[in-house]
Amino acid sequence: MVHEAVHLLLDRRGILSATTAPIWLSEGIAASFEPVEPERSFGPDRIINARTAVFREGLRERRTPSVRTLICWRHDAARTDVHLHYAAAASLCSWLVRNRPDELRAYLRSFRDGTGVPVTPTEDLARFEDCFGD
Repeated sequence: MVHEAVHLLLDRRGILSATTAPIWLSEGIAASFEPVEPERSFGPDRIINARTAVFREGLRERRTPSVRTLICWRHDAARTDVHLHYAAAASLCSWLVRNRPDELRAYLRSFRDGTGVPVTPTEDLARFEDCFGD
């Protein structure tokens, strides 16, 4: 429920729309809010969320997508491990919140000010690198 509520709140507040944001960002932010257990504190500033175990398992097995692959990802369940991509997106979003908050704000603004309309994966990657570097 927390995941879906985050989507709703971000959209209703005009911060991030699922129709204009890349899937990694939309799902990564929502997944980064998922608590490990209902009674534990949660939010993207936490190192551990409900997807962390899947992310770490993917790292151990060398299946975790690279940042570039993740940024360019388009939802295609037939060709990707969706759960691992969501977990990687949640981990990246949490890391950005904790370590690159100013750049993340600028990146989010690019979707809010009209410059973030749906584009190609290559353009998404260029926008990401404009804000965060390569």
